Amino acid sequence: MSRTRSLLILLGALALVAVVLYLGYRSQPAPSISSVPLPGLAWLPAEATLVGGLDLEALREQAWLLVLLGQASGEVQEEGDYQAFVEATGFDYQRDLDRVWLARLPAGKRAETAGVAQGGFQRERILGYVRAQAAAHAHGQFNIYEVPLRALDGDARARHFAFTFLDASHLAFGSGVRPVQQVIDCWLGKAPAVAADEVRARELEQAATGRQAWVVDSSDDWVKLIPGDDENRAGLAEVITQMAVGLTVKEQGLELAAEVRCQEISQAERLRDNLGLMIVLGQLALSRDTDETAHLIREALGNLTLTYRDRSVQARLLLSPATLERLLGDQPASPAGQP
Repeated sequence: MSRTRSLLILLGALALVAVVLYLGYRSQPAPSISSVPLPGLAWLPAEATLVGGLDLEALREQAWLLVLLGQASGEVQEEGDYQAFVEATGFDYQRDLDRVWLARLPAGKRAETAGVAQGGFQRERILGYVRAQAAAHAHGQFNIYEVPLRALDGDARARHFAFTFLDASHLAFGSGVRPVQQVIDCWLGKAPAVAADEVRARELEQAATGRQAWVVDSSDDWVKLIPGDDENRAGLAEVITQMAVGLTVKEQGLELAAEVRCQEISQAERLRDNLGLMIVLGQLALSRDTDETAHLIREALGNLTLTYRDRSVQARLLLSPATLERLLGDQPASPAGQP
């Protein structure tokens, strides 16, 4: 079995597990809004159906993972456009971008994207670089810059990236001018943000606290990622009301936690049992392959735990540095301070 195919099998299994994930974070004591501040939640529009975050500053502290990913990816050359941007502005996302909060906003047939980025920006250099190629749109005291992007393969629709500086270290961005305007209004307190609903804010903080990457989705768009036919996907969408996935990187390894909330308690119990059966069947299928990677995947699935409480099903999987390095590469990659 090729390493690529094996990794796809593992990701597919995790995707299936992710179908059973979310709000079990309610089973944990709920941190208060003030004790675990996630400021980005006050800047994303309340209508968002998907909310996520990425803590790049915390990820950079896990040197073992950066080394491992570098070894697995090899010599990756950035596109010429990005290289020119770095040279002109002095901004490199790998070094200067600290945190990102992201939201998907319903907008008819084509959802829009909005977000806030926090980092060390050289504002005047960035504006000097984009002004020649961007259209400027005023929104109160803010100028929103809209830059055309290359069309995706097979997609003739025009794509744009819009942004504005909220202050020296925060940048609002989106897939167009309108979502950036919405973020500005939240930033100024003129429009409700996702944190305006105390229950939702608490759920999002529970999903995000202690994790370097997380996403909570209350729409059914996630169902498109699930293998199977449309009838099965439609059935899952009727059962599951919300799902979340969180990623935590620590010296012990990489932990994936996922939860889903179902309409009924009985559905959560049945979903947990069905997923458990699918994992066992996956392990049996992998046991027929003597490839080392198949053995590692089977071992990882054996460490996956499924639980449920009330209407939610939870899954957790910890991949040690040793397991990850054997899956992704041949060179050792250990946490700092460990042999």
